[in-house]
Amino acid sequence: MGGSYQPAAALVENLRRLATRIVSSREERDEADKLADKLLELAQRQPNELLSLLSSRLGKRKLIGRAFVVQLTQRLREQDPAVMPVLNGWKNNCPGRA
Repeated sequence: MGGSYQPAAALVENLRRLATRIVSSREERDEADKLADKLLELAQRQPNELLSLLSSRLGKRKLIGRAFVVQLTQRLREQDPAVMPVLNGWKNNCPGRA
């Protein structure tokens, strides 16, 4: 009976890690959606301030998750033409992507 405990414990631990990763990715996507909304709004009013907003919101982060980058890119693709060049330039120079 004692031998079957270890595989069950490993399974529970793996499920816990997976759940943590899922929650973290969901939070990253939510954060990306909020930033996309702000960028699209700013693109209409002050397109020259887009890079400044990106830098202020993301410049201090050590690591930017893949889920965040994917969600932000998907949300902004084929939207306001002023946004994607700024986002692409930022992504190409971003040292903290996961």
